[in-house]
Amino acid sequence: ILHSNSIQYFKMTKQPTTEFLSSLVNLKTLELDDSRYRSWKCLGNVSLPYLQSLKTSRVPINVLIKLIENTNGYLTEIKIDRVRHDANNNKKIIKAIYQNCPMLKYLKLLFINSNLLELENLLIYCQYLKGLYIIFEDAWVNYFTIDWNHLFKILTESSPIGLFKFKFYCFCIPRLEALKLFFDNWKGKHPMLLQTTPLSNSCYDLIEKYKVEGVIKKFSCSLHDLKDDDF
Repeated sequence: ILHSNSIQYFKMTKQPTTEFLSSLVNLKTLELDDSRYRSWKCLGNVSLPYLQSLKTSRVPINVLIKLIENTNGYLTEIKIDRVRHDANNNKKIIKAIYQNCPMLKYLKLLFINSNLLELENLLIYCQYLKGLYIIFEDAWVNYFTIDWNHLFKILTESSPIGLFKFKFYCFCIPRLEALKLFFDNWKGKHPMLLQTTPLSNSCYDLIEKYKVEGVIKKFSCSLHDLKDDDF
């Protein structure tokens, strides 16, 4: 590509046939969306040292791990969507993020229940985090149970001071007691912006109570309602 070293934004919807991505050495934003779930092996040896934003959909997790490991710590936004993977690869991608992205501000990622301790590590190492979009395992496995108490404990005890924007994509509704404890323990922190998939009426009533108390600033039961500026 002519003048490839001057390109800062690039979006692809299919796997390239050549390894030209390696020439985009000054790239800052990369978006990949593959409706055919191809291998994307071309990303395995790509080094993008100045990458700041990575948004992917249906791109294999193993190549994304290598891509993140080949950045130089400037990533502030990572959104990884629509790619199912096992607990081992989930652990690897979380670890790759907190070991290589100290400036991270926004993250969208699947978190498997057995890797919640890695989530805690991520919150400890990524101290600039402002927004966290968690896709839960039950989005893929409908009989899966989420350990809400453990998750909420990690969020309240380990979240960096600037993290207050949460999105939860799940089918399993948290117990009212777990939500209440989460909100009680959040008192005194920055009022949260909270978006979830639909909850029960009793959960909505509880959320309204904590909105009045100033624990929650905004709430939506649709993950598309709040503007991007709010996340």
